[in-house]
Amino acid sequence: MSAEHPWSLTASERILESQWFSVLRAVAEDAGHRIQRLEHLAGFYASYGCGNQRYEVFLAEDPQPLDVAPDPNEVMETRWFAREDVLGMLLRDEIPDALSLAPLMKLCLRDAA
Repeated sequence: MSAEHPWSLTASERILESQWFSVLRAVAEDAGHRIQRLEHLAGFYASYGCGNQRYEVFLAEDPQPLDVAPDPNEVMETRWFAREDVLGMLLRDEIPDALSLAPLMKLCLRDAA
């Protein structure tokens, strides 16, 4: 991870897919894993009042590796991080992407409550 290649969550925006199917497909394509459990974590606007694009964020649990490599045209590298490592990255400002920051911070706050 660097300024040229920042950390971010996987994403999908195929309009005709259901949200659940879109998440399952994106994780399979981008991270090479099948998801066993999926939970809706948050829905938010990147810039409320300045646009109408709403982001829906899901928490995927119990990923199972697939025998498929992520698409090299979309993904440079994939890794799994422990929650404690993500919290450290948040505190050190190592995740500059607001679309990743908002749901990660919400998840950290929820887990602390």
